[in-house]
Amino acid sequence: DRAKEVMIYPALSEIDLGEWDGRPMAEVRANDPESWQARGEDFAGFRPPGGESFTDLQQRVIPIFEALTAEDDTDLLLVCHAGVNRVILCHLLEVPLSNLFRLGQDPGCLNVIEKSGKGFQLAAVNRVLPP
Repeated sequence: DRAKEVMIYPALSEIDLGEWDGRPMAEVRANDPESWQARGEDFAGFRPPGGESFTDLQQRVIPIFEALTAEDDTDLLLVCHAGVNRVILCHLLEVPLSNLFRLGQDPGCLNVIEKSGKGFQLAAVNRVLPP
């Protein structure tokens, strides 16, 4: 029964921050101020050393999102990291990636995207359920 299948899609993994991965942003800013400034000047296109940009992430995520949502009467649950969620939400809202951190994505939050006709409607964004 496909409704109970758990599938892993590597294309939906979190952004690769390369050498910055796992390091506190304050440390990155202090140790690499030039790259930190470049990030601020081109937030969507900047690639940390050895990593990918948010534009790269979006180019990786949106095709699989569109393929998975192509079927009409299919409910789908995606469990993803905040960066992946944000690029999907920016895509659906037609918001530039430079604004992606304006979209809150608290740990364990729920986003509900409803498909209507050939488009999507956001029914909930960053909904945090009580414990």
